[in-house]
Amino acid sequence: MAQRTPARPAPRAWVPIVFVAVALMLLLGTPLVVSRRVRVLREDVIDRADQARLLVSQFEASFATELIVSAHAAGPAADTSRARAIARQQADERALDSLTTKLGVDAVERLVQLRTAERRWRESNPDSTSVDGASRSEARVAGGREVIAAGESLQQYLVDLSTNARDRARRLEGFNVIATVALTPVALIALAIVVGLERQTRRFAFEASDRADKLARSVELRAALIHGVVHDIKNPLGAASGYADLLGEGFAGQLNEQQTEMVQRMKRLVGTAQGTAAELVDLARVDAGEYPIDRHEADVAATVREIVDDYQARATQKSIQLTFETPSQSIIAVTDPLRVRHIVENLLSNALKYTPDRGAVRVVITLDEDAAAKRTARIAVHDTGPGIPAEYRERIFEAFFRVPSAEKTVRGSGLGLAISRRIARLLGGDVTVDAAEGQGSIFTLVLPLDQPAGTNSTSS
Repeated sequence: MAQRTPARPAPRAWVPIVFVAVALMLLLGTPLVVSRRVRVLREDVIDRADQARLLVSQFEASFATELIVSAHAAGPAADTSRARAIARQQADERALDSLTTKLGVDAVERLVQLRTAERRWRESNPDSTSVDGASRSEARVAGGREVIAAGESLQQYLVDLSTNARDRARRLEGFNVIATVALTPVALIALAIVVGLERQTRRFAFEASDRADKLARSVELRAALIHGVVHDIKNPLGAASGYADLLGEGFAGQLNEQQTEMVQRMKRLVGTAQGTAAELVDLARVDAGEYPIDRHEADVAATVREIVDDYQARATQKSIQLTFETPSQSIIAVTDPLRVRHIVENLLSNALKYTPDRGAVRVVITLDEDAAAKRTARIAVHDTGPGIPAEYRERIFEAFFRVPSAEKTVRGSGLGLAISRRIARLLGGDVTVDAAEGQGSIFTLVLPLDQPAGTNSTSS
């Protein structure tokens, strides 16, 4: 019975599935990315800017306190108040140092300007009594204006930075809503498309599986029909061949020369019909998966040499020079020698059939190893026949096809090459052709010498 191939599962619609996955990732990932960005803005910019503004305000208040005390008071109490104000300023400056370095270069530059102004004010107004009364107070206030201006500049920069960050956060949140609203229908539509394609693909797969089953059944029925028809044909052909033998042996009386020739021609025609019937059976068995292959160690060179010797008489009848070349007297392969003989006989028979009188046919065996270290024998049959046009070099391996120009000169069924290639592939090899029109042909049996992976010594 034919070995049916189990139906394969329906292929997946990978492109739409990838599209849906991307849409869902965007749908779910965009809000996460935007939310993270907004959180970074709030934590790293807005919150820090607000903290820095508070520290600048505290610094300004402490500096104003120091300025007022220095200008209008003197004595131990004033010194204590001034010292406390300076301590608060220094603490605020240290905290500002940490924040402004994280807010950017511009914030750092403005802080440096503030500290530079403060340092110049202190250096230009030492703790001394060289200036008294109103003059001293006015000098203190005038010297502190630069410090206050630098503080206001830093304060304004921090206000702008915080405002801009809030605006960006609001825009990102708006984009988040828009992206979610826009991507949701896209993802749903893509999902619906994938579901539809998946159902359609599965339907096609089930239909293909059903057609494959019907094809397998048709092959079985064809094989059974061919077996029945050939059986019904072989019996009368065998009987006709027997009667021809009896006539040739003089059973019904001595035959004259013309009658003898007619009997011989009848026997040849019956033999041709029997051969065609046998080829039909072989083709049906191969297609139905019922062709047995018995692999074991065999000497390929010896098998081919025997075939060449068997066909020497036929070559001599047409004055064809038939030669055989091999790199070794013994070439051992794990294969089915009976099937190898069948293939080589078909190739050699065709070569002798199509080679004109006084031509030449060479059978050459070469050994080869490919990149995967697989040992291979190439059995090539060279002839000096008419060759094969390029457009027919693959079609000649189709059942019942013959090159149009050859149909008029040489009789044949068009089954030999089709069967030979099928059997060669069952053995793990192939049959190829290299032929130029008018320059002869080279048919090559590519035969693995080792047992192909995944096969048993005996298979069918």
